[in-house]
Amino acid sequence: MLLGGKGKVVKLTQESIHVIVLGFSSAIIIDKDIRDEFYYKIKHGEEVFASRSQKRHVIKVGTMIRFLVKSFNEEILHIFGSLSPAHTGSIRWLDKKSEDVSVDRSTRKRREGLMGARFAGQWNHW
Repeated sequence: MLLGGKGKVVKLTQESIHVIVLGFSSAIIIDKDIRDEFYYKIKHGEEVFASRSQKRHVIKVGTMIRFLVKSFNEEILHIFGSLSPAHTGSIRWLDKKSEDVSVDRSTRKRREGLMGARFAGQWNHW
């Protein structure tokens, strides 16, 4: 069974992302478990993983991320995670993306409803 995890990025290197989960457990996501969409770079002296396709989707120290839990070592409370699935990454960016999709859908429905009402009103005038 695969679970989702959330945590705060505390260290970034070209090979890995280190995360603290629930304030006491550590997680690591190694480069082979970071999807190709993300690339490592140093921006303004700060190490980041940035999305190639979504300019604002950036992971850096301090970012809260959502990741897939691949395995968990109960003895040392250590998690091995993955950013391979599309629903993983910066929580702030993922939530904003989700809100944008939701707003777009409700705006479209509202617009379609108004258009239908306008057309219905026009038919009543004939």
